[in-house]
Amino acid sequence: MPLEFNLDEEFPYLSKAPITEAVVQINARATAEWTRQTISSALKSEFGGTIPLQPIETSQAVFIGSPVGGLEKKSFESSWLGFRIDSAEPPEVISFTRDSFSFSRLQPYERWNRFLERAMALFQTYVRIANPGDAQRIGLRFINRIEMSAGLRLDEYFEDPPRDPSGLDLPINGFLHQSSFETPGYPYSISVVSTLQQTAAPLKPPAILLDLDVFTVKAIRLDQEEIKGHLQNMRWLKNKMFFAIITRKLEQSLV
Repeated sequence: MPLEFNLDEEFPYLSKAPITEAVVQINARATAEWTRQTISSALKSEFGGTIPLQPIETSQAVFIGSPVGGLEKKSFESSWLGFRIDSAEPPEVISFTRDSFSFSRLQPYERWNRFLERAMALFQTYVRIANPGDAQRIGLRFINRIEMSAGLRLDEYFEDPPRDPSGLDLPINGFLHQSSFETPGYPYSISVVSTLQQTAAPLKPPAILLDLDVFTVKAIRLDQEEIKGHLQNMRWLKNKMFFAIITRKLEQSLV
């Protein structure tokens, strides 16, 4: 059956949504001058002179052959990529680098429309500063952390949970599962990762981490409405996956 998007489909509103981080990332290389001073000045002009800018840097160790064999570290190089802006109120992280823009909303997550509007407004700031070419990748990622209750089994959280294949009904104390999906006729890929996160407290049950990443690597022109349309499609795919993975019982506990 061909895939058909239904952006008018209504999903349950979860007042206790387990989202710890929602991320929009758009990879598009800057064509404007990209120096620390130039970008710092541009961002302070956009956000205000007192905005705290955290440098984003990459480090690389350089090795050469040693006369006695093996490798010997010769130097340690770092390069500046861009800036990150961390905010406690509202809780968000914004990154501007030569090759990409990203916006993360941390807990508590707001409604989709407000999240999307904020992401697109910040992306327009990146466009003004970086003057990038076409987008090489657009991604929408939601990381969920679901607290488990003592005594509850995984089949009370997942519709298709990992199971003990031995038939001995042994309790599971850890798992890591990853699936990838394509969308025939559309340029999207979906990555689903679930795992158990053990807690430091010995008697506290672990938590379930459910990471949903929808993205496209098709080159897309930097038209705001076109990018918003792709993100709306990605959000629908993310919701279809999320509500198909979790049980009705879990869903009701999050309403």
